[in-house]
Amino acid sequence: MLGVAGTVAVAIAAARSTRKATSKTVDGAAQDTIRALNAARDDRLWEKQAAAYEETLSSLLHRLAKRHDVLNPYRMPEDAEQARQAFAAYEPPDWFGPQARLLAYCPEDIRKAFEVALHAGTEARARSSLYISFQEQAKTAEEGSTLPAA
Repeated sequence: MLGVAGTVAVAIAAARSTRKATSKTVDGAAQDTIRALNAARDDRLWEKQAAAYEETLSSLLHRLAKRHDVLNPYRMPEDAEQARQAFAAYEPPDWFGPQARLLAYCPEDIRKAFEVALHAGTEARARSSLYISFQEQAKTAEEGSTLPAA
């Protein structure tokens, strides 16, 4: 009887050990799977963020170059014509798609920086319009002036 009791005790201990080992293995595998899924999700999110950053920067650089072209009056005529031809031939990137992707996929600090940049762009656009208006007024005044040129 003692031999049977010992065998039962060993069997129970082995079953508990096996159950604990299996549980730890399953838990470890589940944690590995969760980590792998999170890493894959983070990679997909980074790909979308990177594309949004690239598209947004492309759009902003185009706007900046165009604004610089409009506001830069000190240029040789052939340079001005070359710039006009380049802008006429260039298809500007879509603006609303990258803006939507930036707002959808990017962290809050990037969204806030983007809003600041949009506000600065609006201010620059307003000031450049005012600058161009002043230039046109000065040109009109100069053309209508009866004073001899110096």
